[in-house]
Amino acid sequence: MVERNAHNKDLTRRQFLRFIAFATFISSGTYKSPQIAEYLLRNPDRLDFTLNALEYYYTNKGNEVARSTYRRDPQPNSQRQSLLKIVQEGVRLYGKPVSYTFYEQRKSDELWDEKISNLASQINGVDLVQFIQGDLYASTKIQNTSDQIVSYESDTDPSTLNSILGANYTIYSLEDLKKTPHSSFYNKSDQDVQGLINKLDTLIKKIGSQNPISTSFILNFFLQQSIGNLSMAIQDTALFVKLYARNDLTSGKWLGSDHKNKPIKISRYKNIRDEFLPMGEHFMEDMNIDNSKEEPDLDTNNLLGSTYHAWDTLATMRMLPPRLTAKASIVRVLEAYQNQGNYKIASIAHVARQLPQIERYLSTLK
Repeated sequence: MVERNAHNKDLTRRQFLRFIAFATFISSGTYKSPQIAEYLLRNPDRLDFTLNALEYYYTNKGNEVARSTYRRDPQPNSQRQSLLKIVQEGVRLYGKPVSYTFYEQRKSDELWDEKISNLASQINGVDLVQFIQGDLYASTKIQNTSDQIVSYESDTDPSTLNSILGANYTIYSLEDLKKTPHSSFYNKSDQDVQGLINKLDTLIKKIGSQNPISTSFILNFFLQQSIGNLSMAIQDTALFVKLYARNDLTSGKWLGSDHKNKPIKISRYKNIRDEFLPMGEHFMEDMNIDNSKEEPDLDTNNLLGSTYHAWDTLATMRMLPPRLTAKASIVRVLEAYQNQGNYKIASIAHVARQLPQIERYLSTLK
């Protein structure tokens, strides 16, 4: 017998029952976020199954929040599509050959799985997730272990390392963009950086005001800047969609959580499709029409982050292999950003599950 759920292909009845049991176990509260995170790291063979269960559980939990607030069910997001299709559409729009280059010291998932498995029994009393984070940042909190897993130096590529396992890259000024290696903004003049931002902002407003654009449009823009360097264009896209959601476009200053800044951030994203959230129309604006609710699952300003979380995850995969990147993205939101809401966690799990497929596509681009 075969069952079907909204987030996965057909499952055998046995797989379906195990899936439901795991999702129910999560919902019981027996498994807290840190335990789920450790489970992901310690059980690499259960990654897709676990991410699927997390997406299922957190989508339903978000639905419960919306239902209890508005006494009606949110509708499935009709604009949602796979990140792979978005990337492929950006490449199609560019219309010229593209290349993708992984970081030269990038380690395989198999090596990471082996290292983590070997070290898991040797770090008694130290949370494994924190160990991996500390190791990637060459932390001194755990002595004499920083080279056992990975040899990256903290300044090798700060723009991407800052995204790994815990520090979603935050831009506080245009100087931060100019200091970002492997991007079109790197070492550019203030005038050039501002020119790129203004040009893309103008295009988004012009085209998006008629029909919200896909982020594939933004990827195409940066492919033109990088002359077909897809890894750089993905990094640029990740930086820009974060800037567009959270910063002043002239100074680059982070707008923070001040309520008076919410309208400008939301108004910009009216021109960009909601491509990653599981439910609602345009970052739940169909439910929270006046944006008066600050519940994370209904707060449009909060939910804009689903876009840059997705692209940030994809940019991270240039340095880390797909399974570890998948773990990193979900660990980050479970451990460090637990106030992000259920729908955003579900969207991150959904993107994380796509990474092996995206990796196969990127590997064909030389």
